[in-house]
Amino acid sequence: MKIKHTVVADTMVLRVSGMPSNRDMGVLLAEVERAVGSGDRHVVLNLADVTQMGAAGLGELIKICAVVRARHTRLTLSAVPHHIRYLLAVTNLSSFFETADSDRDAIANTVTSKPRGQVA
Repeated sequence: MKIKHTVVADTMVLRVSGMPSNRDMGVLLAEVERAVGSGDRHVVLNLADVTQMGAAGLGELIKICAVVRARHTRLTLSAVPHHIRYLLAVTNLSSFFETADSDRDAIANTVTSKPRGQVA
């Protein structure tokens, strides 16, 4: 698994590629924690190039989401491939994660909508 970083204003975009193992997902969690710790208010995980993800990877995404929400930060999954969308649908987690078609859409939605799991 590879992770590329891009910062746009207060948003950290992490582009994940390959087939993440459990160890890799721990590395991804550490990257997300670093982004949130440095003051980024929005984390975008671009999953376009993730070739495969199973139940363990999905569990790690849930853990990442919990960490982000606990710090009052926003998490958006962008460019989610069909196989991961399917996994989210069959596990009834589609509404748990905020998703966007692209990084640009995810960043644009930051100013126009309220994060999931947050109350006014």
